[in-house]
Amino acid sequence: MMWARFLIAIGLVTGASAANAADVICDKLDDYAKAQWAQKGDPIQRYWVEFHWGIDTDPDTFWSWGYGHSNDVASANLCKWLMDNTNQEFRSELPIRVQRCMGY
Repeated sequence: MMWARFLIAIGLVTGASAANAADVICDKLDDYAKAQWAQKGDPIQRYWVEFHWGIDTDPDTFWSWGYGHSNDVASANLCKWLMDNTNQEFRSELPIRVQRCMGY
């Protein structure tokens, strides 16, 4: 009985932290979109971010990953944040979190 309570508590804590993490990424994506909307000029610069797993061609490299971005501060900041706050082991977690922010 005591183990069941412990496991439920762990589940609640894990679920709560996952929900908070999703909120943080949604805030980061909103800030990224706002940076684009605030830009003025003609032509308006396109902002973009790429995030890759397994980009290293060296067969001895394990857990390789990286990013690319457009030449602006907002994209560079988002990429740095993603590198520091993305799970390397579970690749599908990042796209799922992004889709949840978009309402899927």
